[in-house]
Amino acid sequence: MTTRTTKLLAFLAGGLVSATIHFLFYDPAQKAPSFLKPGLLIYYGAVLFLGTNILVFSFNLLRALFAARGLQDEQEVERIVGPALQGHVTDERLIRYTDIPCFLGLGGIAAGILISILR
Repeated sequence: MTTRTTKLLAFLAGGLVSATIHFLFYDPAQKAPSFLKPGLLIYYGAVLFLGTNILVFSFNLLRALFAARGLQDEQEVERIVGPALQGHVTDERLIRYTDIPCFLGLGGIAAGILISILR
């Protein structure tokens, strides 16, 4: 499982990288960013966050379905597949691999919101 410090650092890194990209490509003549606008930062952060969560849900559900393959008892199948359908992820390795992209996406969302407010 990833630690709180890793999650916080990923969140801050996502915000910092998004803000840096935004200001690196800032065009002073037009007084606007030429590459990533705050709306795009928010969009890309949300897509990264939601996409990662959708992939985790799908992978977790497939793992549960493969584990329940061949079982005849309906209650046993429900006991195995039910938590996966509710979104409970029990594989710590899967959580560890996906925590950083999720928090990077949240950091990008936060950076986009802050840039649009402070503009």
